[in-house]
Amino acid sequence: MSMESFHDEVVKNMEGEMGWHITGVMDSPAFTYSTGLTQYSLPEFIVSGLPMETSAYFINQIGSEMKDGKRLEVGKKYFKYTASGLPIVFVEVSKEVMEEKMTVTGFHFQDGFKALQLVWCDTDGKFPWEEGFEEKFIEHQQILGKFGN
Repeated sequence: MSMESFHDEVVKNMEGEMGWHITGVMDSPAFTYSTGLTQYSLPEFIVSGLPMETSAYFINQIGSEMKDGKRLEVGKKYFKYTASGLPIVFVEVSKEVMEEKMTVTGFHFQDGFKALQLVWCDTDGKFPWEEGFEEKFIEHQQILGKFGN
């Protein structure tokens, strides 16, 4: 697919029923992010270290709720989004990280955008910045912004 065709697909998705596009990047660790929530004055989302399908589910669920008026707090634990009932939190993503990782979003919103990273916990409900976080997960999730206390 050419870059022009790809960007046409992004625009088509942004104008479609959902209102945004999901991009998956097979890096190490892999990450997935949104393009289009900015047009609703909402932050874009990025998820690191989960399969694209899982990340897209989170982005679509949370994006839909925000489009309907729900607001999120950075650093607050949310329990309702995972089948296991384990929490997720959101951290603000720095401008430098957005420019480096979220290139499609940057291309479509050249005047700037905001982004939040969905951070997932380990099987004991601990986050990467908390003592006791399971070391086997450290390499799977890159933290892209401000977190913790």
